[in-house]
Amino acid sequence: MKDTFKSLIITYCRTYIEKKSENYDEQYQLLKDALANETKSSAGDKHETGRAMVQLEMEKMANQIKEINNSMLTLKQIEAKKPIEKVTLGSLVETNLGYYFIGLSLGFLTISNEKVFAVSLASPIGKLLIGRQKGDQFSFNSQKITIKNIR
Repeated sequence: MKDTFKSLIITYCRTYIEKKSENYDEQYQLLKDALANETKSSAGDKHETGRAMVQLEMEKMANQIKEINNSMLTLKQIEAKKPIEKVTLGSLVETNLGYYFIGLSLGFLTISNEKVFAVSLASPIGKLLIGRQKGDQFSFNSQKITIKNIR
């Protein structure tokens, strides 16, 4: 597999994040509209409780939007064709157990019929992989992992 495989992974991640961002933006707008349309009723406590619940949901959604924006910034730092000798942000690491893409924590992906585990630098496996080179071996979850290649 060539650099196109890594490019496909990056494109998949970017598309995934963009769709998620659009979804969150739509949900946030619906919550904003619900808050604006909340009218004062004779049951004042009920009205205030409804507004408070919508505001809490808006805060949660704002945090999710912030996380998505951070993910987009992370993806912008990754170059598909940059030669890599040591594992760093944006590395595609081929091991005896499969592929690891160091970028975003998206879990298992299937790209071109290959399984790829997308992990962040802050994840336990990401922390173990960072700075390693082709041929390095280490243990994770009682499994011996050997780095075959880094792209």
